[in-house]
Amino acid sequence: MENEGQPPREPRATDSAAEGPKNIAAGAAWVAAAAGSGVLGNLAYDAAKAALVKLARRPKNPADHYSHDRVLIAKLAVQARCRELQWPVPERASMRVRRIDDEGVICLTAGKLTAHVAIASDKDEILVQLHSSKPTR
Repeated sequence: MENEGQPPREPRATDSAAEGPKNIAAGAAWVAAAAGSGVLGNLAYDAAKAALVKLARRPKNPADHYSHDRVLIAKLAVQARCRELQWPVPERASMRVRRIDDEGVICLTAGKLTAHVAIASDKDEILVQLHSSKPTR
């Protein structure tokens, strides 16, 4: 080493003046990176929190947590039964799931029509009960 046995060199004024803009730029970059990572971190946290809240929220529509296939079968069965009885046939989109009881009976409504549909576990047998509060003919 060249400086062996010699006292350490004192910094000169010209050294710090030349490196000043580099230090300011590096400091500004560090502050910007820290602020940016904080903003991104907060956004990621907020997004994760919103997703967990949405997953934990209980669905308002009973059909959301019941088999969509079974609800579709129930709606189709209601339409078929209305055709058999020559009642006005409700549109599938207009039928709403009101409730699904513990035995799996699906209660659907469409306007003044209320239907209770029981589907056997093997889906071979379907019982449809229709109730209407207005004349059907």
